[in-house]
Amino acid sequence: MTRERVIRIAKKLLAQDVERLWMRLGDMSDYEEFGNDFDEVADLAAEAGIDQVDKWVRSGFTALGFESNNYVSLYWGDDDADMIRPLNKQDQRKFKKALART
Repeated sequence: MTRERVIRIAKKLLAQDVERLWMRLGDMSDYEEFGNDFDEVADLAAEAGIDQVDKWVRSGFTALGFESNNYVSLYWGDDDADMIRPLNKQDQRKFKKALART
């Protein structure tokens, strides 16, 4: 096993204990932490009038009313809301399914 692979695996194992979902609705709101509950994230998005994702960006997505630099931040972060990693394709699908149920 290469050194780089060992480092990637170690980072994943460490992140499993500390990473949680963080969301901020555009520039005017605060970051909110959601553990790993995509349903709660989708509920808050729906309350803000979001019914679909227009485009995924590195640390979130754009939607009607949340365009350009006023996008919705949604990512895995640490205790201080610092990004650990963006949502992967599986996470994006989970969020979109949860949003469709709201």
